[in-house]
Amino acid sequence: MTRSNAYRTLIAAICLVLAAPAVAKMYKWTDNQGNTHYSQIPPEGRQAQEIAAPPKVRPQQAEEPAQDDTAQPEGEESAQKPELTPEQQAEREQLYRRNCEAAQKNLKLFQTARRVMENGELVVITEEDRVKRLESTREQLEKYCNP
Repeated sequence: MTRSNAYRTLIAAICLVLAAPAVAKMYKWTDNQGNTHYSQIPPEGRQAQEIAAPPKVRPQQAEEPAQDDTAQPEGEESAQKPELTPEQQAEREQLYRRNCEAAQKNLKLFQTARRVMENGELVVITEEDRVKRLESTREQLEKYCNP
């Protein structure tokens, strides 16, 4: 084999390896507890549904704001919020209620405690950190408890 043929073979092998993830299959299945799982390997002894892999998003696309077809003239903001279905509204209210309750608990915690559980460990927080956490918690209270 000549040197140029070896390089061509190497380049072809690299291309094949890089192209393999683009054609990878994805599977979805539910376990005995009702939990849904996703993987590239189907489970043994269980029926799995083949699904399309999610589209790849480049970082530039993720950071760009979505374009709105109903853009307002410059300097004017839309006073209308998007219409929600009753189910979506109920889900949103439930989420806000849970977030409000969590923020209220955090407020009590940060007003009195100097130690908190983080990642399963008891951590002593500094006064500066405690003040920052209180400020953040008050913002969450304003957002979720007074929508």
